This record gives sequence, structure tokens and C-alpha cells, in this order.
Amino acid sequence: MVAISKLRAGMTLVELLVVVSILGLLAVAVLPNIANTADDRRSREAVRSLTSFIAKAQSRAIGRTEWAGFTLKPATTNAAFAIDLFLADVPLAYRGDSFNASVTLTASGAGAAPRQLSFQGGSPTSAGVLAGDLIRFDGHGPWFELSTGAATCSVRSQSGNEEMAGQNPLNTPWPAESVGHSFEILRQPSQAGSPFTMADGRCVDLFWSGHGSSSAFSNFGSAAVGQSLTVLFDASGRLRQIVQGNTRITPQGPLMLLVGKSDRAGQSAVSNPTDDTLGANWQYADSYWILVDPQSGICKSAECVPSAAGVDASQAFIRSEITTGAR
Repeated sequence: MVAISKLRAGMTLVELLVVVSILGLLAVAVLPNIANTADDRRSREAVRSLTSFIAKAQSRAIGRTEWAGFTLKPATTNAAFAIDLFLADVPLAYRGDSFNASVTLTASGAGAAPRQLSFQGGSPTSAGVLAGDLIRFDGHGPWFELSTGAATCSVRSQSGNEEMAGQNPLNTPWPAESVGHSFEILRQPSQAGSPFTMADGRCVDLFWSGHGSSSAFSNFGSAAVGQSLTVLFDASGRLRQIVQGNTRITPQGPLMLLVGKSDRAGQSAVSNPTDDTLGANWQYADSYWILVDPQSGICKSAECVPSAAGVDASQAFIRSEITTGAR
């Protein structure tokens, strides 16, 4: 009998090497793109969640007597960025503990010297009044700044974009001394509820965030490092005030929040930014700007324009969103 040989299917060593080579080439060409796509997706999701949180904070302010907004709290590991955000409320103005509460001023010096305060029918310290809170008298006139324990008040001689800047004894008259005045104290905003925490290594870069027009953008810089930043909306939903530490700032244009990677937060710009360098967050396409319109309070977002030319150049996309609508 003639034996019938069985045919066995298989691959030669050469064919296996060809297949392995093709898989290697695909891995080199495709896997980096997949990784970048996932990275971009995480950034977009972080920005989408953050804009929703800001919109919620703005909606809470609409129709309220006191302003409301949100607070960015610096991280303990790196004070140049924030990953925890809280809703923020401004407590009702404190007017004393009784209907006829009053305060008496006494000069402790001439001109702009602080006035000593003596309260009747009220205890600001017990009401949680802090240094930097504001007080005005008889329901009108300028706001003065309180010291620790509300023992004295001073003319607010701040400068720059700070609210009611440039007060001095010539343009800010003191109320009459040694007589009782009604008063109201505007307290600083306080955190409300549990935090919203950004994930996937994304953060708000406090150092490079700021406010202003494209030609006069003012980033918060080193002054923001380690300080809470509170954004307040009024009853109509408009952006009204930024509280940086104890400093109250009137926004000079849109509020700009830079969302990027935590390890880049607070970094200076580099001449040739790449994925392997640690330049400023605004130099990379996987970072985003969030813009809060000062007139409407509407929140918008757009990716950064990769650039080493300057922070203003990176805002080209988001600045165009002012007229084209939200994303």
C-alpha cells in the first residue's frame, strides 16, 4: 500500500519575522497617537467638568441678595495650582445684634491714621468678622477696611485693579467722631459644601491665570501662589469681583483660568516646548483656557495655541470665543 502523506499548514520562520516586523512598525507609528488622543480626551473631560461647575456657581448667585461664586484652593503639594474648588457664599452684611446697634469712631492720629472703633449692641468678633472685611457707616459713603478683631478701620489706599483703589484722606471723608453711627460690615466669602476635585493630573494653574483684555492681560503671578482665589457673581449673574487672599479686585476684562498638567503649574516658558519639557502650561496644545465673560458671566473654553511667543498668543482661540459663543 502506498502511504498518503498529510499536508500540514504552517508559517515559515521568514514569514513570522515579517509579521513581527509589521507589528513593531505599527506599534511605533500608532501607539503614540493613541496615547496622545487619550491625553487630550482627559484634558477635555477635565475642562468640561470644570465649566459645568463654574456655571453652577454662577446660577446660584442669580437673584440672591448677596453675591456668590466659587473658590479655588491651592494644593498642599504645590501652591501654584488648585485641584479643589468650592462653591462660595458671601454672608449677609453684619449690622449688629440689636435694632439700634451703633459704632463710635475715635481718631488715633491725624489724616489717614486708623480710627478706633467701639461697638454698642454688636460684637463683630463673635459674628466672624475678619481682618480685611469692609465697613461703612450710616448706610452710605465709602467702605473702610477693618483690622484684626475690628478694633480699628483704615482708608483703603490700595492700587492697581483693586476695587475702590486710590482712597486717601482728601477724597474719602471720615464720619463724625464721638457720635454713634449705624454700620454694615461686608464680610469675606466663605466656602460652601464639599469640594469639586479635578482628576487625571489636571489642575488650574493659578500662576498663569488672570484677567484683562488681550492687549492688557494681567496674570495673578507669584501673588496667587498659596492664596485662595474666589470669583464672585452678582444677582444678575455678572462677574463682579475677584478676592485674592484679602485683596478685592475688580476684573479688568474677562477672567482667564488656565487648565493644564499639575507638573507644569507655575513653570516659566521655555524656548522649544515639547512633551518632554516642563514649560509653562500655556505653551502646550493639551492645555485649555477657560474664559468667564464679565458682562454675562457665561463660561467658555478653548485649547491653547502652542506658542513660545507669549501668554497672550496662546489665548487666540479663546479670545475668538467671545464673539462666536461657548464650546
